[in-house]
Amino acid sequence: MVAILLSAVLAWAAAGSTPCAAVPLSIQYDNEQGEGFFDSELGEARRTAFEAAVAIWADALPGSVPVIIATRMVPFGGSGTGALLAQAGSVTVHRNFGGGAMPSTWYSAAVASQIIDSDINGADLPEISVDFNSDLDDNVVLGSVGWYYGLDAEPGTDIDLITIALHELAHGLGFFSQIEPVAGGWQIANNPSSFDRRLRRPFVDGFSEMVDSERLAAIISANLQFTGPATVNDFGAAPPVQATAPFIPGSSISHWDTGLSPDELMEPFYTSATRDLRLTLSALLDVGWGLVPGAPTAVPVTSTPTATPSPTPTTALPAGNRPDRLYVTNFDDNTVSVIDPARGEEIATIAVGLGPAGIAVSRDGSRIFVASFREGSLYRISARTLDTLGVTVIGSSANDVAVDDSGLVLITDTAADTVVVADQLDGSVLHTIAAGEQPAGIALAPRGRFAYVANFGETTVTVVDSLYGLRRAIIPMRFATSFGIARGAGNLLLLPSRNGAQLSYLDAGQIQLTSLVYLPNGLDAESAVQTADPRIALVLMRNRRTGEGVVVAVDSETREDGKQVSVGDAPEDIESSTDGRTVYVANTGSDSISVINTVSMRVKRTIDVGRAPMAIAVAQAPIDCGGDCDGNGLVSVSELVRAVNIALGAAPARVCEPVDSDSDDRVSIDELIGAVNNALGTCDQRRGRF
Repeated sequence: MVAILLSAVLAWAAAGSTPCAAVPLSIQYDNEQGEGFFDSELGEARRTAFEAAVAIWADALPGSVPVIIATRMVPFGGSGTGALLAQAGSVTVHRNFGGGAMPSTWYSAAVASQIIDSDINGADLPEISVDFNSDLDDNVVLGSVGWYYGLDAEPGTDIDLITIALHELAHGLGFFSQIEPVAGGWQIANNPSSFDRRLRRPFVDGFSEMVDSERLAAIISANLQFTGPATVNDFGAAPPVQATAPFIPGSSISHWDTGLSPDELMEPFYTSATRDLRLTLSALLDVGWGLVPGAPTAVPVTSTPTATPSPTPTTALPAGNRPDRLYVTNFDDNTVSVIDPARGEEIATIAVGLGPAGIAVSRDGSRIFVASFREGSLYRISARTLDTLGVTVIGSSANDVAVDDSGLVLITDTAADTVVVADQLDGSVLHTIAAGEQPAGIALAPRGRFAYVANFGETTVTVVDSLYGLRRAIIPMRFATSFGIARGAGNLLLLPSRNGAQLSYLDAGQIQLTSLVYLPNGLDAESAVQTADPRIALVLMRNRRTGEGVVVAVDSETREDGKQVSVGDAPEDIESSTDGRTVYVANTGSDSISVINTVSMRVKRTIDVGRAPMAIAVAQAPIDCGGDCDGNGLVSVSELVRAVNIALGAAPARVCEPVDSDSDDRVSIDELIGAVNNALGTCDQRRGRF
């Protein structure tokens, strides 16, 4: 890893504007020697071009707090006619941090730090992540079209890396929407981004003030406008954003409409080489950079070169703000391994009951739930202290476990043909629901309280209602399901088939099968996982003769399998990182975890664990503090709840209404009462929320 600092002073061309110190941007190159930005032939040219793009943004934006940009060149692949050029986003997003920022609104880490004049991520965590497709240089992807690394904006028929870098960096600097396009809500904690706050559909309402159904109509209306004052002043009107049907992830909303004239940097299609920030800089001022002390009031304008057609760059949404933790059940050791995937090592081992199988983590990352197969028990563990909080006997063979949207814990009892619903606080059994024959894996519906249970002993899936303890439906399958039923993109669920090479897609909204993909012969599908790309799922398969494992990429649109990567022996489970860029495979026969990059489809490392690792749960590391966790000198709802729990000697519990009833993450009297009720356990358990 190599870091380079770029900083400069910009003299604004507009009359009457005041020169301001440019924001200090530094680059963290995350390629190894000999690859990507350190390729023996192209590395220097790649670094020179990217550093030129970073310098342009460093000159254009105000601020004094250092911003780290982590970047790589990785093989995304592609075809002779289309490819993913690059993807980027803010590594973390932040809300309710003061400094004049809009409440209950997500801001990119880079601008949030400038607004409060303090590094909101800390000195070591990058603020922006940018990845480029190195396969454009192989003369196969996009044919003869490749990257142009020159500084003169004259790439000919090639694709100008500086232009793409300027575009992608803008996403990381705040040019992004948080729209969730399936139901119409927001991606994180039901709050919009500062970009979303500036959108409006004429004669209807502001984008962030709409109800979900109105937003779903707006994102394909071809009539959604950006109304930030600096942008309107620069453009002469409110420019439209890309909102045509159908909605395209990575393209819709977070870009200007393609019909703007002249062509703009933040349109979803690459049109020409440019160094012209134009409306992009105006929009960034409107989404938060205008709050930075010394922010300019005028936008420098330069000429736009002649357009040339090329493929579409896409973007990534911001990730969470805490590192991941892996929790792995070791069936033969009666333990759970706690793993730091960033360092690739086991950091703790937890003793549990006999034959630990399924494992899940509460939505806030504070509690771990382990199904002890040989004891028929549920173990409740504190993720912060790694102490066992309690054990509940739920039946004869506890197999898989999941935590639903209301915080209830569901456990399959394979021998008893039931699903048990327990309270996560005290482990008490609330319901026992009849399932099919030998229920095994559980997948939660994308939204709501329903769960889908794969019945290992027959070709059915049972739909259960955890809140009311009812069986709602039985879905017949064409093939017997495996253990690893999983949530897919949108309303879809992924069902790999035992004793066969098939992957079924089930529509959770319509409760019916939608499609079937046939996989390579000679392999049995064990489990599956959705990647960050909504089209691509990864299926974990096992050679039925040798037991060797392989992960196969499947495209939901073409219904074809693609790249493959070998893993360990007798693999049982595959799970995704919280950002979708990495997956982890439990190799039961090899006593190891394979760590796979979902973009390059390569094993990055192998981590040794206990004997017979069976299942994996991935969650952000728990908050470990007793007071002002975010260090801003103010009391948030989550900090209040934790402080009251600590004072009363209670374990971190569910947050019950009316805690944070106005979603501003600040404490009112009603919320104080709710926090105390939460710690005392006196809230209505069925109304609890995380």
